[in-house]
Amino acid sequence: MEQYEVVEQIGRGAYGSAYLVLHKAERKRYVMKKIRLSKQNDKFQRTAYQEMSLMASLSNPYIVEYKDGWVDEGTSVCIVTSYCEGGDMAERIKKARGILFSEERVCRWFTQLLLALDYLHCNRVLHRDLKVVGTPNYMCPEILADIPYGYKSDIWSLGCCMFEILAHRPAFKATDMAALVNKINRSSISPMPPIYSSALKQIVKSMLRKNPEHRPTVSLKKSVNCSGQGLKGADTMLTFPKKIYRLGSC
Repeated sequence: MEQYEVVEQIGRGAYGSAYLVLHKAERKRYVMKKIRLSKQNDKFQRTAYQEMSLMASLSNPYIVEYKDGWVDEGTSVCIVTSYCEGGDMAERIKKARGILFSEERVCRWFTQLLLALDYLHCNRVLHRDLKVVGTPNYMCPEILADIPYGYKSDIWSLGCCMFEILAHRPAFKATDMAALVNKINRSSISPMPPIYSSALKQIVKSMLRKNPEHRPTVSLKKSVNCSGQGLKGADTMLTFPKKIYRLGSC
């Protein structure tokens, strides 16, 4: 911790906080996630240690880069990752002030998210927390039914993220938890903005099918070329039970 200087707290959750920190020697900013271990059971503590170990093992251009990690006097697990100066998607949507993103931009972001998720799934890792902001709105029906989380649950959460990126509103929203659960389990999603192609909207809808067996899986060819404008020529596919939808020409 001596090599880092805390600049400010930038996030807070039930089990810890996130800080913007400055590496004193590099004069470079990073994010430090501090997970509290005190008063937590053994299972929680093991999970925190596993998160640090897992982050250290991942290497993908679309996943925040692990920098450092340690246990702070046995009271907290500290994980330092790269700092994304562009902010998060919730901020991007708020700053748009209702002006929808172009389909080209949305497809570029979608491709990057799929590449990251494919990398995780190929390494037998479940993300379990894909979201724009908050958590309950992204819960899938199987979790509400107390069915174990699986790869298709990540697909549901990504579908929720993509709906919100397109529509600038959550796919499922209610005034209380009971109403939200009912909407997730029973309601169809509202129409997405008409400016987007029917093919793109159909992909997002398919990711939000109530039955996880009817959702697509991620299957991606790694022939990706990057340029200053972002992804070029990505041959990106979502594989469905009966169909294959392609992204990359957007």
